[in-house]
Amino acid sequence: MQLFDTLQYANRLQAAGVERAQAEAHAEALAGALESCVGELATKADLHELESRLLGTLQQGQARADGAMHELEERTGGAMRELEERMSGAMRELELRLTVKLGVMLAVAIGVLATLSRLGI
Repeated sequence: MQLFDTLQYANRLQAAGVERAQAEAHAEALAGALESCVGELATKADLHELESRLLGTLQQGQARADGAMHELEERTGGAMRELEERMSGAMRELELRLTVKLGVMLAVAIGVLATLSRLGI
């Protein structure tokens, strides 16, 4: 790839008073120096390719993160529903046990009152 027109450069040098042989030598030396650096330079196409690859990588990462979030929501949602069901069952069981205990206490209290009443106390 030629970065600049060596003939035009040599002609400019010659027009400025540099001998033709020297102007051509300068032009070729500069062309060689510039071409040795070209491999290090990024072109617009290189930058566009890099941008496309980065965007693709970001989109893949976002898709994986979205999938992981969805899976986590499903797991925690299921665990929460299971916990709610277990807690609800435990609360019903506790309520029933308290009702039975209260009923027994009331029956005992009525029995004690009835006994005290018969005894005239």
